[in-house]
Amino acid sequence: MSSWVVSIVGIVLLGLVADVVLPQGQTNKYIKSIFSIVTIFVVVSPLPKLFDNFANTDEIVYSQESVFVDYSFVDSIKGLKAQEKESFLLDLFELNDIYDAKVQIYAKSDSDIFVVDFVSINIKNAVIQNKDKNINIKEKLKQIVVDYLGVSDDKVIFYE
Repeated sequence: MSSWVVSIVGIVLLGLVADVVLPQGQTNKYIKSIFSIVTIFVVVSPLPKLFDNFANTDEIVYSQESVFVDYSFVDSIKGLKAQEKESFLLDLFELNDIYDAKVQIYAKSDSDIFVVDFVSINIKNAVIQNKDKNINIKEKLKQIVVDYLGVSDDKVIFYE
């Protein structure tokens, strides 16, 4: 502790000597700035040792009581992500001239991240509004879903 006080007194005296010896102008401003930064480091240098004596930060940060997963929040985020992807799929369907299809994405419930379990598409009221009305609507929709979500085609289920 006494060496810390001596180093503070030494840096202050060195700053005073530099202030007297250095000429006025831009150089003096830069030197004062450097001494100010060094003084701050000297004053703050014993703080980590003091904090180590008071508490072990690993116990505070990594204790089991302080960290938990709010699964209701995770589920709500997964639901919002599914809604966002459903909306985007409907937009993709409309870009391909397929209207009024309904999409529902089901995520895996045992995962903390959003992983698509399967996708159901209701095509009961689906309408094709392009020149080629004889396309296989199921294959077209399945291809759009597989390309966008990256799921296998057996994960896409149709309802009529």
